[in-house]
This record gives sequence, structure tokens and C-alpha cells, in this order.
Amino acid sequence: MKTGFEFDQVGKRLPYSVPEGFFEASAERALGRVARERRRRMTLRTFSSVMVAAAAVATGVFFVTHGSRPALPEYGAAIDRIVVNLSDEELQTLESDLSSDYFLTDNLY
Repeated sequence: MKTGFEFDQVGKRLPYSVPEGFFEASAERALGRVARERRRRMTLRTFSSVMVAAAAVATGVFFVTHGSRPALPEYGAAIDRIVVNLSDEELQTLESDLSSDYFLTDNLY
């Protein structure tokens, strides 16, 4: 009983055959896959760029239409009561201090 493959019977001829045009078709299939992958990556990159630009525009529109700072009407009356009792010199000092405060001016926006 024979078991396994007999190399002596094969000799120098190849035991396998390849269909006609197999290697040419393989190269074309591989190049086709590479081209599809490149198109997919380019589409993904373009889509990502468009989404980032849209988010930037939406953020800009939001801040332009809603103002740079939220209004705080509940503090208005309390501040008015304090400011009414200040002297002119104190008001000038307060105005000077507030106008140079980085966080209260429009430097943040």
C-alpha cells in the first residue's frame, strides 16, 4: 500500500498546472484592489475635511449670532446699587482696572 506522494515518479516535470493567463489576471486584480483602496481613502479624507470645515463654520455662526458673552441680567441690579455709591475717583479706578482685565475684555474672542 502506498502512502504519501512519490517524488521519484514525478521526475523533473512540474506536478502542478496553472490556468492560462493566471498570473496576468492576478496582477490586474491586485492593482484593482489597490486602486479601490486609494479611492476609498481619498473619499474618507475628503469627507473628514468637509466635516471639519462644516463644524468650524457652524461654530463661527453660533458665536456670531449669539454674541460673545451671555447676558447676566440678575447681576445688573446688584451692580447698579454698588456703582451708584462710588465716587468719581473710584469709578475711574474701577474703569481703568476693568478695561485692562484680559478676561473681561474682548481679547478672548
